[in-house]
Amino acid sequence: MYERYCKLRDKNGLRDADIAKELGFAKSTLSDWKRGKSRPNADNLYKIARLLNTTVEYLFTGESEENKAASEADFMRLTESLASRPALADLIRNAEKLDESKLIVINEIVQEFCKNNDSK
Repeated sequence: MYERYCKLRDKNGLRDADIAKELGFAKSTLSDWKRGKSRPNADNLYKIARLLNTTVEYLFTGESEENKAASEADFMRLTESLASRPALADLIRNAEKLDESKLIVINEIVQEFCKNNDSK
């Protein structure tokens, strides 16, 4: 993800210091992300994507930016869902604290619940 961020940052003629100032981050925040010491939370990732004129999906996956409108619509649906479902917001907030292997397990459990719910 950091490599895609750097490409877009450079393409937009920005420096890390510019981005940190614009988004209100400490300068060390971006270097912590670079070193893998921390990861941006969903809100910060969204802010970075908006500033760099891309999508969160592209930052994560590197997939084409052609689906930007669809991704923004998905984000808006997610935002509305989070606003109306506090339990979902809590789940995401707590999930941000987990490492990747635990997130995979949680995702599998949620998918299993969804399958079971669909079959009822």
